[in-house]
Amino acid sequence: MNLVEVFVEENCNACETVLEILENLSSDLPVVKRIFHRDKDREEFQSRGIVILPATFINRQLAFYGEFSTRDFHRQLLRLRRRS
Repeated sequence: MNLVEVFVEENCNACETVLEILENLSSDLPVVKRIFHRDKDREEFQSRGIVILPATFINRQLAFYGEFSTRDFHRQLLRLRRRS
C-alpha cells in the first residue's frame, strides 16, 4: 500500500486539480490518501517545511510541487517504488 500525502490550501486552483486527479485514480492502485490543509494542519506544514502548494508526497518522499497529470503520477509512483 502506498501512502500519498497532499498539502493544500483554500482557493488554490492547482490544489483542486491535484485533489481531483487523486480522487479519480483507478481503484486498482493501492493508495492511502492523507490531505493536509494549511489552515487546519499548521504543525504538519511547519514540521515538513512546506511553503509551495500543492505539495505531494508518495511514501514520505516529495514527489511533486504543483500540478501533475495522472500519467505523471503513475510514472512517479513506479519510480519511487523501485527506489524503496
